[in-house]
Amino acid sequence: MNGKHAGLKLVWNPGDKETLYLAFKRADAPGSALTVLKSSLTIIKKEGKRYKASVDVNAPVWLNPAKEKVIIAGAIGVSGIDASGGALVPGPRSFYDSGDPYTPPMYFAPTQLRVRTNPGTREREYYADDLTFHFFGSMIGATIDNMQGNMTYSPHEVTIKTDAFSTEGAIQLFDYETDSNNNSAPKWKTTQNAGTTQRVYFEQGDVERGKKRTYYFWAVPAQFSGRREMLMEFRTDAYDPTLGATADEITTKWNVKQLAAGKVHRLPIEIPAPMGDLIITEVFIGGGTYGAATAWEFYNPTDFPINLKDYYIQRFDYHG
Repeated sequence: MNGKHAGLKLVWNPGDKETLYLAFKRADAPGSALTVLKSSLTIIKKEGKRYKASVDVNAPVWLNPAKEKVIIAGAIGVSGIDASGGALVPGPRSFYDSGDPYTPPMYFAPTQLRVRTNPGTREREYYADDLTFHFFGSMIGATIDNMQGNMTYSPHEVTIKTDAFSTEGAIQLFDYETDSNNNSAPKWKTTQNAGTTQRVYFEQGDVERGKKRTYYFWAVPAQFSGRREMLMEFRTDAYDPTLGATADEITTKWNVKQLAAGKVHRLPIEIPAPMGDLIITEVFIGGGTYGAATAWEFYNPTDFPINLKDYYIQRFDYHG
């Protein structure tokens, strides 16, 4: 943000595992189908700013890099790779619902797979020219200010409407272009546009009263000139396919410039947290004359006493 580090970094510990999807392709046989395998990546150690990891995978039965030119590409933080080589990026909720850790998408570029003989075991080993993983997309942060609030705020979903970026789609592992930083990067394919409600679920903690907290989400910037409108809403409860969306607690609108790929961006204005107020949780109306046996249940979500003398109940009748 403004040339300064935004304070966001991805950290692994030795032994941490990531689900890895690999795509194998014969470069010497145009039109041949991809072979996609699900594997695991295990962090071994950190060296400087890089992590070393091991990959556990059973090679395809047809694989013979000693005689054929085999190209391999892969990604983590995705839900699979389709037949065209697209690494599928769903919303974060897909990982939370399945009990998997959420990791922003990372990929390694197509590289040639080779074979060698282990001098100790005399067994064949496969290795690649370059299996360096690269972060794809950008991170966007919005800071919620609860310094003047009266309760803890616990958002779990942000919804966005904009064509300045997208949050779901597919990384085209074998199809490259020049990104906003003038670097070679995989193309991005998405069906989201300015009319799409992009729903991003997250588990990043609460904003305690008297505190501020920045919530981050992953996105792929679009390339455009000028500014694009962005509508952003925060919700305590995530979207339910049966019940739909709950009411938003925060609604804000921005005009944003093109975001840089591979960067952390933070919205420049802090968003005030919502103020809590008295909630009617249940109403019981008994028999007999209306109001003769009526019970009201209230809930105070704030950290302060609420004086009921400041409230009144008024009857509304649809029949006049």
